[in-house]
Amino acid sequence: MKIAKMKPWEAYRASLILCNHFFQTGDLTYRAWMNHPLKKFLFQYLVFPFVCMLFFQGIKLVDAESGSEIGFMFVMYRNQVAIGTDIFIHPEYQAKGAGFAFLVRYAQYAHQKGLRYFIGKISSENKPSLKLTTKKMGMTRYYDRVILIPEANIPKHDYVYNRLQLNRLPKKAVKEALQFVANQMFSRQFQTHVEGMGGVIEPLWLGAVHELRYEGELVGYASVSTTDSHPIVRICFLPKWWESELETAFVSYLARKLITKQQAKSGLIGVQAGCSEHHMQLAGKLKELGAEEKEHEEVAVVGLFEQLAQLGEREQVASFSS
Repeated sequence: MKIAKMKPWEAYRASLILCNHFFQTGDLTYRAWMNHPLKKFLFQYLVFPFVCMLFFQGIKLVDAESGSEIGFMFVMYRNQVAIGTDIFIHPEYQAKGAGFAFLVRYAQYAHQKGLRYFIGKISSENKPSLKLTTKKMGMTRYYDRVILIPEANIPKHDYVYNRLQLNRLPKKAVKEALQFVANQMFSRQFQTHVEGMGGVIEPLWLGAVHELRYEGELVGYASVSTTDSHPIVRICFLPKWWESELETAFVSYLARKLITKQQAKSGLIGVQAGCSEHHMQLAGKLKELGAEEKEHEEVAVVGLFEQLAQLGEREQVASFSS
């Protein structure tokens, strides 16, 4: 087996297959496009291929003897990071270790190219891919939970609102803020690996990055993504302000701003639940106030290419490729 880059016509064909697979499985992320035939047609044949081919590179796994394509994925590169979409394995190769072999071969290829990290964006409904990446390959989940706050349950902090400030950061200041967000949302065990990953965790999906100030003092940062059916907010505070009432106050402040701007059309605000200790505490506070927890449409998994490449010595890969 060998890794190869797709040609433009191959990438277009692969994007059609992948999008059709999402529609057939009823993937949460794409359900909004399924209800209208014209929108569905335009998304599958124009929008989705355009995004795949413009922002990503098509990578395929090929049988060295027959030349047949075993599977493929689309990858985006940022600094020393490769960000991949769901891996698609052709039906005749499924349940035979092809997904494992694909990731290992790609890890070896990427490691030789000097890349350090792999971030996989996987649908929360794609259980086989999640099992493969987290259980079999030992990747770390970056996030998989969202705390949903209905408009009626937004916490009340009217008395403190006039002391809160929300300032959208210019592009040149975003990278530093995102580095801070990445460091805070990871668990302590993985924080040693996220240095230099600021600005690559959510390169396309972020709507805006803000600094949070209380009476003029910087207390943390918030990123807001509005590409989902409801806005997703990630709030990260400086350690001095952990477990303070300002956490829920800023959640409420942001929620009201998004509702006022009609960006939360469904009346729901999602707060990303990171895997660090203080994010777990914030999630607990919000649930006590009437918020609900749900699985995110997409789960991000992170792995080190150096460690993933070493899995290539396993017997499964050798037996599959023979």
